[in-house]
Amino acid sequence: MIVALFQLVDGAQVIALALLRGVQDTAIPMWMDAFSYWGVGMPSSYLFGFVLGLRGIGVWTGLVLGLGLAAILPNSRFWVVTMRRAEA
Repeated sequence: MIVALFQLVDGAQVIALALLRGVQDTAIPMWMDAFSYWGVGMPSSYLFGFVLGLRGIGVWTGLVLGLGLAAILPNSRFWVVTMRRAEA
């Protein structure tokens, strides 16, 4: 089930990045994703998988958390960017 959730979140993340690419906004989303993967995903994978002893499920849970943030942040950025352009 956790891998299925990973796939759903990954789809949301890919769509968000494609939308931002379409409005020529790529620099800030790159940093958002780097933070999501390396600042949240990897440490939480280590925490859940090894420190808390959840092993494989814990590693996947951490990856889902990182990828989930990598889906939320760019989607939020897309709405902010498009609202600013609509007002201008």
